[in-house]
Amino acid sequence: MDRRAIGRTAALLLTVSLAGCGGDERDEQRARVDRYVKDEQAVMQRAQPGFERANETYAAFAKGELDAADAVARARAAQRSIRDARDGVSVLDPPREAQALHDELMSYLEMNVELARETTRLAAYVPRAGRILAPLESVNRRLESRLAGAGDSAAQAFAMERFSDALEAIADDLRPLQPPPVLEQLHGRQLNRLESTRALAGRLQRALRDEDAAEVARLLKRFRATASDGGAPRLLARQALAGYGRRLEQVNDAYADVQREQSALDRRLR
Repeated sequence: MDRRAIGRTAALLLTVSLAGCGGDERDEQRARVDRYVKDEQAVMQRAQPGFERANETYAAFAKGELDAADAVARARAAQRSIRDARDGVSVLDPPREAQALHDELMSYLEMNVELARETTRLAAYVPRAGRILAPLESVNRRLESRLAGAGDSAAQAFAMERFSDALEAIADDLRPLQPPPVLEQLHGRQLNRLESTRALAGRLQRALRDEDAAEVARLLKRFRATASDGGAPRLLARQALAGYGRRLEQVNDAYADVQREQSALDRRLR
């Protein structure tokens, strides 16, 4: 993780050069910007310890060094610190010359608020969803064992019924969870796969009880192609880290936008 995303925030506006010549109008412009910069500095310097703690939390979370409860508590504290800084900057009244810089800074802070909120939701969602999905592998193994040991189609149908019930229980536990934005699509796909596999198991169960060999053969081929392979928890963890990495990159890009606007303002005031 790139520590620049949070740790350098308080220094964003400390380098605007206000020295130079240019007459009374230019001096007035510099004075207005100077007042804004000092106000912004006061807000960000007060927030700096909270931002540093947030940065440490993000780094530890990305490395998997926090347990779920600690990650949620620290992420919520980071969220409050960053939100307070955003709110403090939002009430400042930038001069026309610094409006673009103020807008870029507000955009950057908003992204940090969203990152903190997403960290909180990730820290709560990923462990819970992982625990719910973990039994899938053993559920699949039990089905294979029961089908292999079944003496007739009725016993096979009963094995499919047990399998369907297990999938339903997993889906019922997973459905109420609220995934963060980076995992919403994966959450939906996982639920859809559980439901479609369960529905197919039900059709296969009925075909077995009806002793419809042709239908059993057709459905069994589809079932083997669509049944969950038990890798959902690992996929969830990989997707979470990938999405989190993309969010951090976006925050760094926003940081660079603020720096570019800061440099442009510096040049205009010389």
